[in-house]
Amino acid sequence: MIKGIMFDMGGTLVEWDYLGIPADVVYDHIVDKSIKRDEFMAFVERLVEETLNQRTTFEAPFSSFIDTILKYYHTKLDISMDEMEILYQENLFKFRPIKGIFDVIEECKKEGLKMIVLSNTFFSSKALCKVLEEQGLLKYFDKVLASADYLVRKPSPIFFEMGLHEINLNKNEVMYIGDSYKYDVTGCLLAGIPMLYYHHWDDKKYELFESIKEIKEYDELKGVEICKIF
Repeated sequence: MIKGIMFDMGGTLVEWDYLGIPADVVYDHIVDKSIKRDEFMAFVERLVEETLNQRTTFEAPFSSFIDTILKYYHTKLDISMDEMEILYQENLFKFRPIKGIFDVIEECKKEGLKMIVLSNTFFSSKALCKVLEEQGLLKYFDKVLASADYLVRKPSPIFFEMGLHEINLNKNEVMYIGDSYKYDVTGCLLAGIPMLYYHHWDDKKYELFESIKEIKEYDELKGVEICKIF
């Protein structure tokens, strides 16, 4: 019987509007104002393309990303790195809860399941917690794990194993809920963790295995004892 749930965050707990790379937010808080804005913004976009967009199972933390920009221009920020991270996140995405997610996590809570978040992101868990708190979701979770804090990202089995250590359960006692075949399904298969595939955004047909179950919307879980899905 399932005793704990590991949730993906983006696309599973919250959805978002992408607002564009907020290079101007970084520029507005660098000390050296002699740097040309257009040149600065072009470099930030180039760095995103050549680093963040090329990630596989290795994670690049936000602080390292910003440090690289500052070292390139031999400048500093006029605010703390934590403040910069929150500003960047707020200007990169606009978040809102996924439809039906509160019904699911309330059911998990009622069944006494441990719940944690496992998210692929270059933002820290502290930044993710701010988003989840603003959306009314943080109070339900025992722990929020951001790949930025653990060096690796899904589909690396190591990141899933970190989640198991945090929730203090064996892989046959947990279930993972996520919406990405590439990162979540593949990662669960590699880690040997049962998964509920929230397949809501892509019409492609993928090969599913016995350890993978699929739903298109959370309403399908109404009246279902989540702890007995597997």
